[in-house]
Amino acid sequence: MNVPDALTALYPPAVRQRWGDELTCEVRESGPKAWGDTVVGAARLWLHPRDWPELVAGHTCAVLTCALAAVTAAAALLVRAAEPSHYLTGDPARPATSAWLVLVVAGVVLAAPRPRLDLQGVRRLAAMAVRELTAPACLAVVLWLIANSTVASHPTGPARVGFIAFYWISLAFGAFRLCRLIARIVAISRPPSRRRMYAALPLLGSGSGLAAVQSQLGTTHAPTGVAISVALAARAAAVFTAARNFRPAS
Repeated sequence: MNVPDALTALYPPAVRQRWGDELTCEVRESGPKAWGDTVVGAARLWLHPRDWPELVAGHTCAVLTCALAAVTAAAALLVRAAEPSHYLTGDPARPATSAWLVLVVAGVVLAAPRPRLDLQGVRRLAAMAVRELTAPACLAVVLWLIANSTVASHPTGPARVGFIAFYWISLAFGAFRLCRLIARIVAISRPPSRRRMYAALPLLGSGSGLAAVQSQLGTTHAPTGVAISVALAARAAAVFTAARNFRPAS
């Protein structure tokens, strides 16, 4: 894939399907000087879902569901990076510091697609889950075995770096596969209505914003802690912007 194709791939699916060829040609003809504007344009369109062409009924809500799954997975990884923290956790057993999670879960439930739940539909969902989650589950087992072995009791030097890298690669891979499973489910399900999506977006944004505040309370202005708080706040701002520009038809 060349640079113009890669930049065009950043745009929402409906925009690519309607104007993808024109965008690619324009970027190719403009050269590297247009790359920055192309990225900014793609980000701006993601924040304005009302501007997307509705090629098929429910397509915008389906794409938003997949996008929200991705940003929610990213937020979960950021919260995990902030732990251990006395102010921000993702543990239901600690409700005071996991309040952000209640808002996120409520938003996810509202934005979730509605798959068929007859026998054939359940079998299809099960097959998808097995196909997408078997590899992450195997990695999780390996992580558990390493964590409970004497090998990982006090790793130092390259071994410690390797264990940490394997841990985060495993988490990121699991998040990616989970998002891909959601995308596959969305493709065969009834997407959420515009009203449900419009209600879900503020909840997800509020959860991320609350997590940003809690993360900032727990940081000592270390670069990592500040970066996590900024990333969570940026996610909240993006979701709120999308919510403001996405209203159900009156």
